Formats: sequence, structure tokens, C-alpha cells
Amino acid sequence: MPASRSLRALAFAALVLAPLAALRAQVPAAADPPRYALPPRTIVQAFDAEPLPQTLVSPNRQTLALLKARAYPTIAELSQPMLRLAGLRVNARTNGPFRASGLPGTGITAIALKRIADGAESTVTMPPQPRVSHVAFSPDGSRIAFLQTKDGGIELWIADASSGSAKAVVAGGDRINATAGDPCDWLKDNVTIVCELVPPGRGAPPAEPTVPAGPNVHENYGKAAPAPTYEDLLKTAHDDALFEHYFTSQLTAINTTSGAKSAIGRPAVFNSVTPSPDGQHVLVAKVKKPYSHLMPMNGFAQEIEIWSRAGDAEKRIADLPSREGTTLTGVEPGPRSYRWRADQPATILWVEALDGGDLKNKAPFRDRVVSLAAPFSSQPTELAKTEWRFESIGYTDHGLGLLSENDRASRRTRTWLLEPGAAPRKVWDRKQDAAYENPGSPVARRSNGGRGGGRGGSGGAIVQNGDYIYLTGEGASPEGDRPFLDRLNVKTLQTERLFRSSTESLESVVAPLNDAVSRILTRYETQKEPPNYYVRDVGGDSRRAVTSFGDPLPQARDILRQYVTYKRNDGVTLSGTLYLPPGYKQGTKVPLVMWAYPREFGDADSASQVTGSPNAFTLLRGGSHMFLLLSGYAIFERAGGGGQGGRDGRRRSRSHRRRRPQLRRLHDGEPARALASVPRGLRGERRLQPLAHAVRLPERAAHLLGGARSLREDVAVLVRKPDQGSDPADARRGRRQHRHLSDQLGAALRGNQRARRHGAPRDAAQRSARLCRARDAAARARRAAQLVRSVREKCRREEHDGRVPVTKGTQRRQRPRSAEDARRALSFAASRFAPRFASSRSLPPLRSRSNRDSQTTIATS
Repeated sequence: MPASRSLRALAFAALVLAPLAALRAQVPAAADPPRYALPPRTIVQAFDAEPLPQTLVSPNRQTLALLKARAYPTIAELSQPMLRLAGLRVNARTNGPFRASGLPGTGITAIALKRIADGAESTVTMPPQPRVSHVAFSPDGSRIAFLQTKDGGIELWIADASSGSAKAVVAGGDRINATAGDPCDWLKDNVTIVCELVPPGRGAPPAEPTVPAGPNVHENYGKAAPAPTYEDLLKTAHDDALFEHYFTSQLTAINTTSGAKSAIGRPAVFNSVTPSPDGQHVLVAKVKKPYSHLMPMNGFAQEIEIWSRAGDAEKRIADLPSREGTTLTGVEPGPRSYRWRADQPATILWVEALDGGDLKNKAPFRDRVVSLAAPFSSQPTELAKTEWRFESIGYTDHGLGLLSENDRASRRTRTWLLEPGAAPRKVWDRKQDAAYENPGSPVARRSNGGRGGGRGGSGGAIVQNGDYIYLTGEGASPEGDRPFLDRLNVKTLQTERLFRSSTESLESVVAPLNDAVSRILTRYETQKEPPNYYVRDVGGDSRRAVTSFGDPLPQARDILRQYVTYKRNDGVTLSGTLYLPPGYKQGTKVPLVMWAYPREFGDADSASQVTGSPNAFTLLRGGSHMFLLLSGYAIFERAGGGGQGGRDGRRRSRSHRRRRPQLRRLHDGEPARALASVPRGLRGERRLQPLAHAVRLPERAAHLLGGARSLREDVAVLVRKPDQGSDPADARRGRRQHRHLSDQLGAALRGNQRARRHGAPRDAAQRSARLCRARDAAARARRAAQLVRSVREKCRREEHDGRVPVTKGTQRRQRPRSAEDARRALSFAASRFAPRFASSRSLPPLRSRSNRDSQTTIATS
């Protein structure tokens, strides 16, 4: 058996390393100067292929901006100095993000403007050595703002949308401060833009002290303070000083016609800056000291204020402490989710938790939504209360509100229609994970062309024509995604399908082209045709091309793509996409890469639903695993994937999005992380439990318990069996999970949550491996003890009646033995099967459980 496993391992290693053999000739010898080794030529060609342009629709729906960008940053860019401060990575030379290209919306080298009506195209004048990012139209679509990153700073450029001529309005001594994100927002007058600038006269950055002034102190207040793990946090007093130096900004209003600048308020560290829809007020969130060393910047203590255009504080809404100690499944206990109401000139909305922000606290209502209108001197008005946790709210052109809430325990979401002077009406009540039930998202106006504005900015009002609003969605179905456009009657709450993609293509709605939503801009693609943009009349079959992009990677068209559905052992139907390498011949065996990440579902039906489209155009970009297809690998990719929005609509960091599933389930062939005890707040999520026979793992499964290679198949099966039929809300469930195992082994399997939080799964794995080895040794000892007793009993019978034992499968009679010979055989059996025990007296007693391995006898010589 070990020999066969070794042969299989060698064969697998040969398959995996075969495409890398070509690299050996490129690797320089010790005497050669150092240089980079290149992958195979096919991968280099695919990697260097020019990507398809990014697109941006103007707010007036007349112009389509085509943005050509570099797909990857250069080595010179990655060699720039980097500071890791408050969860962000900053380039100290530019006072901006560390990477100025290689990310969506960055590294833009050319901008072309195409008129949607007739296809006429003009080119925007670009600065020398362009490294452009953060492109945004003015509200009327007449101008375009973008940032140009230079070696010593960031400039602001403004271009005319009709002629394409551009000029710098922030350059030279003035510099944009983009350390915390998009720093600029257009105002409604289409002339003024509000930006964060590096404060004038800012000195040199603080030098790191050669001798620390004191220790790095972390305070403990004697209460539980659960926190996820974040990267790049502040650690020392010097980090605090660097953070304040680089993130302090001066808010400034800039006249894009004359170039005149006027300061707004005093310099501060801004977490978000959002102008009101009428452009007369600014909602700011200022970070204040002390800075947290456990949370990123968005979790720091903040002051939420409304400023006038002159910088005067008109209203202080809240003084929020740091989010340290907020439960992993909860929200901040104070006000949160500030936003301007898009359908009114200057009305602010926010949400307040009524349960202290903790789902464990029982309360008739979880949240309430309040509003406050200019001049902000009255008391806030309560708009609604939610029985579940608040998710989002949006308003139509006519003042109707759509409020969504979700319940973590049942994994359901509800949407209510809010009408002035009327009781709320329920529009949808559905399962969060059920893709087939997703009604889509309301079509909203965008004041800057579809991209997010400054930090904290929100979208425009929801489009409403008479009694109708419009919905667009991915349209998940058993045959794959079929994007759609619906209209919803706000009086009857009935929907009507206006457009749906065919089964032979993937065509999604980009934006409506008129207020009546009778013409739409769509993005059309198939497996063989690259994505292009078309104008389509709603209700008609004809369409007109706006763009004609060619195939950027013709060699990838030979990649075969198939949808695969399969049933797990517990009856749950799953789906995925199988990619076969170019030139693949049916029936031949090629190495396969499984690409998946565990995801939790509330029920089996939601897990079985198909997402994704077999008609999508295959593109290879970024650090994608798809490049392996060009080296002869096949790839099986799980379909679907969760959203990235937070519970209150904010985009979460990657570590925040991955903190919830603290228990990774064991599915067929899916790697699992270390098992851990399930916190009480997460037990409701463990509803989809596979049957015991569905989680069998091969012997020496290294992925279980983070490397416990000695864990055997039977233990992996027994871990799951008691969960069948148990109530997910039962508080005793975690203690009952491993009751059939020994106390020591069960404790090791459950793990120590505190040790896991502090990064010690390896110790738990080693501990579990030792326990498993001890279990195997104990089993061998029991078999040896049973064998010893069997031999002893035979010897006694032989001495009594003069007969000798017979070897199994042999009829040859052995000569009689003396008692001394029997004792010698007994000692031999004990030393052979239980070397740890010197004699039969030291063997442990047998348990009452039967053991089939103990039914064997031995022959005496």
C-alpha cells in the first residue's frame, strides 16, 4: 500500500511539473547575471494581450467613454516605497495608493469618447506618460475629471467631453491626497469639484525614533472584545504619526473653468466626504484620536458632521467611538450608514440600532431609519423600524422608498415599499441564497456616469415613470444566467418582463437611454464573440452595434467550456464549469485543477441552483488560474459565489468578508480548514449538513485539521453523524457533536477557539495527530491482548487434552509442545503486536466492543 501511494504521488508530480520543465532552460546559472525567468510562450502571449476597453456611460446617456488601461503594474511601479497604515497601502512619494495601475479603473493610458447616437468618436488629450485613474463625468456629462499619477504626486485633469481637450487644474505645488480612496466629487453646477488636497506647507514625514520614547501599550478592559483579523494595521506610536501625516487632507472646492480654489474648513483626516445633491452642504466623517491598533481606518473613532460650502459646522450628528468590541455578527450600537436622500436637495438619512447592535439581545425591532432635512435645526424624523437587520434604502424620483432588511438566522430578506402617509407594503420576501428568486435591482440614475463618487457617496434616485419602476438582474435559471429587464407596478406590485437574454448568448442591460426606458444599452457576448455594446429597442428583436471590439486572445477560443451538474452523496445537486485545454481530444486524460471555495447556504435547494452562464466569453486576465489551460491543464470551477457588500450596504474588506464561516464544512472533495467550536451566534448557519457517508475522506487527508495526516477515515465520518436531525438552535449541539469519541480526541477535533484566534491551528493539528497515533497504538495493543488470551487458552487446552493448535489454512499437525514452548510463543506474540508491553500482564484490558481482527490464531513452531 505505501509503495502504491508513492507511485501515485510520483505520477501526479510528473503531471503537475511537466509544463514547468521548459523553465529550466531559462533559469540562469550561478555564473550568469540575475534575470527573470519567463513562463511558456503561449502564456506570455496571453499575458501581454491588450485587454478589452473599460466602459463608462455619461449621465446624459449620450456618450460612451472607452478606457484603455494596462492590465498589470510594471516592476518599476511595484518597486515604489510602500507604507502599511490603518489597513491601507500607501505610496509615500505620490501620497496615493501603492498601486496606480493593474486594478479596475487604474492605469488608464487612453480615453476615447464614442457618441451613442451615431457612433462618432473623439479622443481625449492625455498627459505625458499617462497613468490615469478615477475617471468621472460631470452631472450633465459635459466634462470629465481624472487623476494623473506622477512620480512625485497626483494631479487633477479636466477634459471637455465634446472636443476632448484637457488641462490640469491641480498641479505643481498643489497635490491631490488619494491615500484613502477616490478624493474628488462633482457638484451639481457642473463647474465645481470638491477634492482632498495635501495641506499646503506640510513638512517632512516624521522620522522613526532611534530610541523609543516608551513601550507599545495594549489596554485590556476586562470584557470580551471579539475582532476579526485585518492586515496592515497601525502598531506603534510612529505608525500613528505617519498615518496622521499622510492621511490629513485639506478639503477644497475647485472651479474647473478658472482654476480658482477655496478651502472648506480645516485640515483633518477624512474617512468619507459626500456633497449633498444640491451641492450646498457636505457630509464629512472625521477620524479622531486615539487611533485603533485593532481595526482599519473605517473602524476608527469618528465625528459625523454636516458642513456648509464655507466649511462651517452646521450639524454634528454623532460622535462615534472605535468599533473595537463590536460583535462579529453585529453592528455598531450608535448611528451608522449615513447617506444623502437622492430625491431631495439636502436630506440626510442614517440608521440606529435598537438592540444594541447585538443579535443576541431580544428586541421587537432591530433598527430604525431616521432623516433630517436642511437647515438641520429640528429633531430627526423616524421613517421606519425594521424587525430584522437593516440592509439598504433607496428612493424613486417621486419619493417612494424601497427598504430592505435581512434575518441572519433564517437567511431571508424582505423589501418594503414606503409611501408617504401609508403603511409599508411588502414587495418581496425571499431566501437570500436562492438565486432563482432574486427579483433584480432597481434601475437608478447616476450623477457621475455609473462609477462611485467620493468616499461615502451614493447613487442617484431610482427611475420611476408613472406607476412603474424598473429592475435588472442576472436572471439565474436552470440553463444558466439570462439577464433581464422588468418593470414593477408600484400600485399592484406585479412585474412585467420587458427583455430577457436568449439561451444562445449572454446579453445584459447596461443602462436605459431615455427616461421612458424604451431604449436600452446592452452588453452582448457569446463563447466565440467578444463583448460589445448595442442599442436595443425594448420589445423589439433588432439591435444596433455601438462598438466593434475584436478578440484580444484568439488562441483562447479553442478552450472548451462545459456546464456540469452532479449530485452529492446526500442528494444535493451542485454545478460547476469544466474548462478543457485547447486541442483537447475526447477520451484523453489530462491533469485537472479543482478551483473552488466553500460557501454556506441556508438550505439544499439554494445550494443546488445554477449560477453563471455557459455563453460567457472566456477571458484570461490578472493572476487567474485560467492561464493553466494554455499549459494543458483542465480546470473544474465551481459556479456561483457570494456578494461582497456588507449588511448595511458598505463594501467590506476581504478579511471581513471571510470571517463568518468559522466552521468549514466537509463536502465531497472540498478541502476543509481546521475544525473549531461553533460560536453561539453562528450555529443557525449550520443548517445544510451532509450525511455521514457523504464526508468520507481518504486516509492521510492532510487538509483536515490543518495537517493532521494521521486522522483516519472513520473519525472523519463520526465527526458528522450526531449532527443529523439535531435542532440548529439547540445550545447543547456543540457539546453533543463529539460525544461518541474519547474526551481527549473530541477536544482536539473541536479545537480551542482562543488558540485558533491567535493563530495556533498547527499546534492543535500536531496534538490531534499524536492522539490519533495513540489511538492506533491502543487498537494494536487490544488486538495483541486478545491474541495473547486466545493463545493462552489454547495452550491450556492443549496441555489438558494433549492436542496442539493448527495453523489456519494448513492441515499439517504440529508436534506436541511443552508449557515452556507455549510461554515462549506467548511472549513472541506480545512483543510482535505490542512492542511497548513486555509481558501479557502489562496489556490493557479489552473493551466489550467486538474486534474482527482478533479472530486470528497463530501457529507454534
